[in-house]
Amino acid sequence: MKADSPVLVMAFLLVGAVAAAAACGTDQEPKWETAETIPFLVCESSETWTRPSDEEQSQHVWYGPRYYGSTNWDLSQFLDIFYEDFVHWHGGASERLDLGLQHGFWSARDISPGDPKCARGGTHMYRGESISVYLLLHEAKDVRLSGNTYWIVVQETPSGFQEIQFTNLLFPENTTEEYPMLDHTVVIVDVEGRELARAEGNRAFHEAGEGEAESTSPAPERAGAIERAKQASAADRAKPRFRGELGDFVVVERGTLSNYPCPEGHRPGTDPERSELYFELPGDTIDGVGSCQGTIISIDASIADAAGGALVSRGYFLGPKLETLFDAPAERLKLITVGGKPALAELPVPDCIVCTSQVAIVERFPSEQAPGIAVWVRTTNDLDRAMALAEQIMGMR
Repeated sequence: MKADSPVLVMAFLLVGAVAAAAACGTDQEPKWETAETIPFLVCESSETWTRPSDEEQSQHVWYGPRYYGSTNWDLSQFLDIFYEDFVHWHGGASERLDLGLQHGFWSARDISPGDPKCARGGTHMYRGESISVYLLLHEAKDVRLSGNTYWIVVQETPSGFQEIQFTNLLFPENTTEEYPMLDHTVVIVDVEGRELARAEGNRAFHEAGEGEAESTSPAPERAGAIERAKQASAADRAKPRFRGELGDFVVVERGTLSNYPCPEGHRPGTDPERSELYFELPGDTIDGVGSCQGTIISIDASIADAAGGALVSRGYFLGPKLETLFDAPAERLKLITVGGKPALAELPVPDCIVCTSQVAIVERFPSEQAPGIAVWVRTTNDLDRAMALAEQIMGMR
């Protein structure tokens, strides 16, 4: 029989087809099962961590000093980040701080540094020579490589998080680029082969579509509430912020507040107990004391508790009206009284899960003999609690 006869050619084609099918597998066979296992390190981790409540996260992070009031502050974006289960870390110190704060790792009490060979940052991580992935409420069982795809096999856990690191075996060799293009893909699958999330290169992970796998993201009713909160927050942010006079108050732009001008500049103060501004509240911690020319002019404190916490302040102002930094449209600002004193309240955004409620009170108006005294209280959603705390500060309760 000739080598180029139709029968022999057909036989070769059939053998090739069978070999190709064996190499590629069937649709039901997950690719990760035949991928090559590669070593990885377990780095920073906790076995007992669970996500903080929305209220705790709001008090500690979203309305904390690092984020609240910045030009790119966006609650809907924070909510999206907060419920991520898989996160890339690229080696930056500030990036790692934000990662821990925004995902709630700050509440962990048993963080282990992990393998001493784990990288703590460096150029090789920025460039993508090493890959670092945080797994929230999951633990890594395997890391595998097939073609240009890394497969991280995970198992869901009731608590805990892990950072894993592994060498990027697909990093371009002999490249002269400072930050070369990375064309690999990282796919997270569970132990049954269901895809949970994927990322192109070192970009953000995108979770699998609905029905592909369950995740630790919010339940449908919770997700609906979060979506309504996002929409309400976006609608509120689209409205113009009120600036100007309201009764005994002036709402000013951030960076222009000047209730107590000090020619020599404000300085940290000491011995707040000796000032008439001093106050005590259950569970409070003094965060800052301001002074001007040796006189204490402000005392700031925070309260961390199950009610969502609060930020409180008491300080002097020279008037004639009290300047405030409330960032809200006119419809969410309301003149009220607290303990018989004039006050301005910022109402929470309707449908918001965790939003600011705050109140500013003129406790004493300025006179020729003494400066005015003002009280500020900020809480999560609860204006009545803010008013009650203000009354306690002023000695009315």
